[in-house]
Amino acid sequence: VPTVAAVAGSGPATEVTFAWTTAAAAAGDQPIPAAAFRPLNRFELVSRRRVAPAFVRERAPELSAERLVVIAVDARGREVAWQQLPDPRIIRAEAAGPTAALTGEVFYRPSAPLVVTLPDGLAAAVVRVFEARWNGTEYLLEPLAELPWEAR
Repeated sequence: VPTVAAVAGSGPATEVTFAWTTAAAAAGDQPIPAAAFRPLNRFELVSRRRVAPAFVRERAPELSAERLVVIAVDARGREVAWQQLPDPRIIRAEAAGPTAALTGEVFYRPSAPLVVTLPDGLAAAVVRVFEARWNGTEYLLEPLAELPWEAR
């Protein structure tokens, strides 16, 4: 399956923004430490607009726990293109400890916008969103959502 950047021409694209409720917020919209994060994946369409895209071709894309994989699927169920996006849920915090060594912690936003851009000529009917999970030896893709996409 080719990347979105490989199939994108120079024409317009559609950018769709979804409001992503990622977790039930315990204390308002405060970030949630990774150890306490319990996913709740609810998506709501917020906006759709035409854009002049700037798709970037990655030379050697690699899966990461901090990136999402989005796969465009046509009406027949065939995967037509894919792309990686930064995971908008993640906030990384680093601070100096008592010995001045940096320590890091990962937090999750209880809500975040998910912005997906696809070329208009791509006959996508849905986009499938996956997160990469490390199992100790390799990354596995776990489904988060299947979202409707209006083909153009």
